[in-house]
Amino acid sequence: MHLYLVGLPGSGKSTTGRFLAERWGWPFVDLDALVSEVAGRSIPEVFAAEGEPGFRQRERAALEAVSGAPVPTVVACGGGTPLLEENRALMQRTGASVWLRPGLAELHRRLAPAAERADRPLLADLDWEREGLARLEALEAARAVHYGEARFVASEVAVVQSALDVWATSSK
Repeated sequence: MHLYLVGLPGSGKSTTGRFLAERWGWPFVDLDALVSEVAGRSIPEVFAAEGEPGFRQRERAALEAVSGAPVPTVVACGGGTPLLEENRALMQRTGASVWLRPGLAELHRRLAPAAERADRPLLADLDWEREGLARLEALEAARAVHYGEARFVASEVAVVQSALDVWATSSK
């Protein structure tokens, strides 16, 4: 069984994923990094060349590849991975999900440096101070129903660490 981390951009999926993978001795995969590696270009370049639908197809293929791994793996999903029903179903069949849900003000703060948004096509071209929080609110409103299917929900992993440790032990 795999552990899939979902949430808005900046919610800590990659950082938390590396932490949990190290804690449990499991492999870690960052789905966006895998998409970029397979495509041979950055996420913004994939978006520019293929649009969001093309990116989502690549993301789906990467998720399928990772979900078939024979050993339990911690997977940091892209923020939009759970938008497709088939992705959510695949994650539920092959593991459990954690919705990392820090407050929107915290996400706005984390993403304030332009470098934090450069590789995030849905956030890159904003006047962050004026439009950033509204964009995050809109993304959360649109995605909450999908993220809400996760088995665990927490503002940070420490809140559910004990439950995750029990889950991980029973998932080997």
